[in-house]
Amino acid sequence: MKKMKVAMKLMLLTLVLCYMGNMGEVEASPETTCDGVDYEAVFDADYYAAVNADVAAVFGNNEALLFQHFVSNGMQEGRIASAEFNVAEYIAYNPELVELLGTESVAPYYVHYVLIGREEGRVGSLLELQARQEEEQRVYEIIMGLKPSYPEGMYWTNEIVYQFNGAYYIGYGCAAFTFLVSDAAFGNVPVYEHYDYTKIRVGDILRINNDTHSVIVLEVHDDYIVIAEGNYNKSIHWGRRLTNADLEKNLDYVWSRYY
Repeated sequence: MKKMKVAMKLMLLTLVLCYMGNMGEVEASPETTCDGVDYEAVFDADYYAAVNADVAAVFGNNEALLFQHFVSNGMQEGRIASAEFNVAEYIAYNPELVELLGTESVAPYYVHYVLIGREEGRVGSLLELQARQEEEQRVYEIIMGLKPSYPEGMYWTNEIVYQFNGAYYIGYGCAAFTFLVSDAAFGNVPVYEHYDYTKIRVGDILRINNDTHSVIVLEVHDDYIVIAEGNYNKSIHWGRRLTNADLEKNLDYVWSRYY
């Protein structure tokens, strides 16, 4: 693990130094790509000019020159270039990255986010965190709004079938319940699969217990989650807790519909 972290740090630092060293030789482009890396997730020319008046005073609204400045100087200086990403907040929300990327320069954190962090679902800014929380609250309210129609103890077994909108699946029993609830919250948004319990979100469908049972997530806490499920002792059950230890032992995969 230590060797992998060192290798990752060297790779990211090398990329940053390479980009910054080459910027003087590369013709500026209005695109957000430099040396094969797309910075669109962390750079917006209009936003960069609006919040960095000193830069705008020199380069105006020239997107190519603004991007060139961002890659050659802005990242090193920790400048904000997008409403979606704030490097100081990224470090604050992901403190474990400091061991990997160090504190000598913040530039590697931009590169980490666009190459790795965003795909991993890491929070890039307070704005993004607030948007996530609002979306999860919306999902939670929709799910809980179903409880009067599907109350605690309601009979629910494998005789009950449901055609899922999130993937080409027909669910029976526990799966039918999670599919029905998930569709109410997400409509026709497709699912994608992952296996990391630390990235579970409200409304995610979990397959557990050696691929024999499906549950849907109601709440996410530091040490446990709260779930709802069908065909639990032949009935619907709301509010059971699964600890992180339970998830480490029994989680098979996660189906999420957040993009």
